[in-house]
Amino acid sequence: MTSEAEQAFEEGRAALLAADRKRAMAGFLMALALKPEEHRYQVAALDSLATATGYTSLPPAVLEALKVCAENPKLDLQPLAMVVRTLLAHHPKRAAWLALTHETDSEELETALPSGLLDDVFTDPLVRAVLEHAVNISFDLEDILTRLRRHALTRHTQGLPSHLLDAHGAFFEAMVAQASRCDYAWAETDEERALLDGLSRSDEDQRMARVYRRDQTDITDFETLTHLGDATSRAVQEQYTAYPYPRWERVPPAERYSLGTFLAAKFPQETFPERFNGPVTGLSAGCGTGRGPAILLSTLKDLALTAMDLSPSSLSYAKRKLAELDLPVARIGLGDILNVDALDQSFDLIETSGVLHHMADPQAGLNALCRVLKPDGVIRIALYSEQARKAVVAARQWILDEGISDTPDGVRQARQLLRQLPDAHPAKPVMDTSEYFVLSGLHDLIFNVQEHRFTPRQLARLIDNAGLRLIGFDIEDRAIKNMYADTYPADGPQINLDNWQAFEEKHPDTFAEMYQFWCRPVGDGTTN
Repeated sequence: MTSEAEQAFEEGRAALLAADRKRAMAGFLMALALKPEEHRYQVAALDSLATATGYTSLPPAVLEALKVCAENPKLDLQPLAMVVRTLLAHHPKRAAWLALTHETDSEELETALPSGLLDDVFTDPLVRAVLEHAVNISFDLEDILTRLRRHALTRHTQGLPSHLLDAHGAFFEAMVAQASRCDYAWAETDEERALLDGLSRSDEDQRMARVYRRDQTDITDFETLTHLGDATSRAVQEQYTAYPYPRWERVPPAERYSLGTFLAAKFPQETFPERFNGPVTGLSAGCGTGRGPAILLSTLKDLALTAMDLSPSSLSYAKRKLAELDLPVARIGLGDILNVDALDQSFDLIETSGVLHHMADPQAGLNALCRVLKPDGVIRIALYSEQARKAVVAARQWILDEGISDTPDGVRQARQLLRQLPDAHPAKPVMDTSEYFVLSGLHDLIFNVQEHRFTPRQLARLIDNAGLRLIGFDIEDRAIKNMYADTYPADGPQINLDNWQAFEEKHPDTFAEMYQFWCRPVGDGTTN
């Protein structure tokens, strides 16, 4: 007999297939509340909450179940950041908290803290989980943390007691973790910087310094797989060495399949080589900090993966995280896509996510990758959308107009000035992105040294000129797939780029997370 929890879960899955997000979330949360230890329910519930808005509270049973999720080291806890953002925005003490953040008198604030006003923040396990294992996206929580940090630094340097440090040391350490996770994006005053400069190397002083700056991270020496190709490659290398991004922690749990099984389920209209059901070779071209390789290695079995990137900082992060997750790569090193032939190897699978659009000539980059793709191989590409990046383009121009410097302090200044822009300003929507809350993320978003954007018809030319054909998009939002199917029922595989051009013009946020698509060389792989 199907349990009540399983029935609720299946109702949630059915609703998700029907693109009814509200009913899907209700089913998944009910299943989680009834059986909070069940991993499938945890993953589904968190996924449904990742972008959900419109609620002001959650039932006690759901909150208790989410606390169980917060203790699971295998889960990606970033969706809890949206939960915390929503719940804090409707907390009955919110107005008093925000008033406290504007308190400038050190003694007044120190007197207010022992009253318990902030205890709901200090002791909330969901807040703690977000601080330690996710990126906070709550403006309210950031304002609270920024004010507490400044207050603690002031009290410490004056040799005065600090209730935060004395009574809530664990919360302070969670603040340290979050400050590092967001790359120290929070606003700093000139006074704070002066106080930081005066700190010594003592343990007490360095404890305080860690909530403002991370210790210098050692950069690992890597094998040079290829040499740099051009001046743009050198500029991009310099940028991502200074601002490695993203600093991720976990990847979604997944069942591992052979490449053949994985692709057959995703693209049933295609026929793939039999050898894809055994050991295969892969290349992550521009692997960055390693999240792409981690997803591939946790999804595909028998994959011998080569990972290369321009940035030694990014590679150092990637190597550490992949080792933590026990996801070994066959080879990892410094390399430029333009010179990928120097690898002297061809690959069954190539993944290049968010990379080609940072090259001087994306076509030259894609052509180079196709030279090392096996004639019957597959390549997954992710590129920026012209339609979806309008706010980013406006923000890039706004930075130039304002004369904001391309420095960490300049990025922090941009964050604060963006908050002050009128809602109608075309750059304002960049505040709705997760990148806004991370210093390296915002730098990547609006300070990037090189950026190209595409329309579906431009994608068609790029793909065709490389001798490729499109076999499908990765689109997680079932509502988008359903809308497209209703509009263009004759295009079952949903690969007509003229159709997508018209569809995206009507729905400009369709590819807000980039075009993410799969291709194969022309002339190989018959369709069923």
